[in-house]
Amino acid sequence: MKSLRNLKTILAVGVLALPGSLFAQEPSFISNARIRPTSLNNADASGSYISAFGGVTLLQDESGFNGDLDSEIGAMVGGKIGYDIDSKQLPALWGGNVGITTAVEMESFYLDNSEDIDLESIFFGLNGIVRFDLFNNFIEPYVGAGIGGVYSELGDDDDVLLAWQLLDGVQLDVGKGFALFVEHKWLSIMDGNFTSGGTTTSWDWLHQHTVAGGLKYKF
Repeated sequence: MKSLRNLKTILAVGVLALPGSLFAQEPSFISNARIRPTSLNNADASGSYISAFGGVTLLQDESGFNGDLDSEIGAMVGGKIGYDIDSKQLPALWGGNVGITTAVEMESFYLDNSEDIDLESIFFGLNGIVRFDLFNNFIEPYVGAGIGGVYSELGDDDDVLLAWQLLDGVQLDVGKGFALFVEHKWLSIMDGNFTSGGTTTSWDWLHQHTVAGGLKYKF
């Protein structure tokens, strides 16, 4: 009788301990079914990407400007070919880590400010990009800078000018290598001098703001 009582005690303890032992580790069928976001840029992966975008541009008067150039909103469209070079995990100010991805990209875009002043430009250049990987790379704000040239036409005159830009934006991973992004640029075009229809238009620095949305695909 005593041994039977001991056996019941052992069985009772085993039954009480069973749930804890079963769920101390997540069951495989739950872990296999758990949905995990697919990162556009894996923390240990480099790779190439392409993107296309379109938006609006605001042309501004600047110091050293001579001519009839009013600020106005125009259109812009362009594309990029880039390469993610490296990704590192660094300590974040709020605790934990944040991923930092560096990239380089070639970019070209067309600017149309011809509504009143008949100015059209094509930028071509090279950008350096730093992205901050948040929520397993689901949301990635980024900043960058670039330098290149601008082919501009104003009326019946044209020229190739030196240009540089600062940019910032945010991209949202939508899966299968695709991401949506919104990007702002501050473009500065140097030393323009155009003569069209007997009127000379010149500037030391001509600045433009652009805001665009686009689609990116990483191979």
